[in-house]
Amino acid sequence: MNTKLIPPVVALLASAIACIVSIVQHVPFGTFTIRLVVSALLFLTIGTIIKMVLDWALAPEAELPEDMEAESSDEAGETSDEAASAEDDSDE
Repeated sequence: MNTKLIPPVVALLASAIACIVSIVQHVPFGTFTIRLVVSALLFLTIGTIIKMVLDWALAPEAELPEDMEAESSDEAGETSDEAASAEDDSDE
């Protein structure tokens, strides 16, 4: 899944909402700017966290780190020690 655009889209939507609310409330320019910057940075961070979680949750099995692959083979009933001894026995 392409999650590359999630952080900027979340930040832009939140910033647009913050701008609309500030315009409706007729706030001064300084407050308007502070609200815009804070909302953009906050929601960019939130969007990045969402992207990282989605990338982690939707990662295909082939891209798992080596320690995760070892756990997967342990769950399948074959430990790394058994695999190593089976390889040693087949060499003889």
